Amino acid sequence: MNLYQHIGVVFCGRRRILKPGGQLFISEMDFDSPAYAAQRENAMLFSLLRSTEPYLDDYADGVGDVREFLVQQFQSVKITAATGRHYALVATKDGTTSTDGAGKTPMGVFEDSRFDENGSYTVNDTHLKVWESKEV
Repeated sequence: MNLYQHIGVVFCGRRRILKPGGQLFISEMDFDSPAYAAQRENAMLFSLLRSTEPYLDDYADGVGDVREFLVQQFQSVKITAATGRHYALVATKDGTTSTDGAGKTPMGVFEDSRFDENGSYTVNDTHLKVWESKEV
């Protein structure tokens, strides 16, 4: 099953209704984060997650395709760590003013700031561990 066979229709529709300079915001689970990797290594926890999300692996495999499509369709795409397990992505539609001196706005600028220069994730995982409980 290709869960991403309709991304063009979905995101082109979103882009179409945005004003020039408008932004599309996506917040999503970050499958590249160390916290997600640790969650996946815990067989019991991951089996619970999979029981509610049976197509999770298919979904995770297609996230890169969505990012590539957005880079092709929007002037800029910025992605940053939002929590230790989630990212925030902002895609900006091209404006009406030229920025390259040739009468055309450059497309496809991608900026990923989820990891620092040492390769560490920029936001610590603040979720409770499975053995912890929140104090009331």
